[in-house]
Amino acid sequence: MDLRSKALNEPILDFDPITNAQDPSVRDLSIAVESADNAKAIVAASFDSEGGTARNIVRYVFVRESGAWKVDDISGQSGDEKWDLRELMKPKASAK
Repeated sequence: MDLRSKALNEPILDFDPITNAQDPSVRDLSIAVESADNAKAIVAASFDSEGGTARNIVRYVFVRESGAWKVDDISGQSGDEKWDLRELMKPKASAK
């Protein structure tokens, strides 16, 4: 992703995915397990940000690997805007 960003001369990831913001400010945090089994869990964090107009929702996908839970993907939403970290990191197919 860093190499693609340098080639484009612009950032691909221009915000903090943990807080879904450029200037993190988390208020009124709520965390809930949306789904879970022995191999995968989805945990949602919802919160307000200073200056934000809509409640942020960030979902963390955890997978169990070698007996430990590891973050596998992060996705977020603020109002109607949605993003997925795994999708942002994928190289785009070049136009021909």
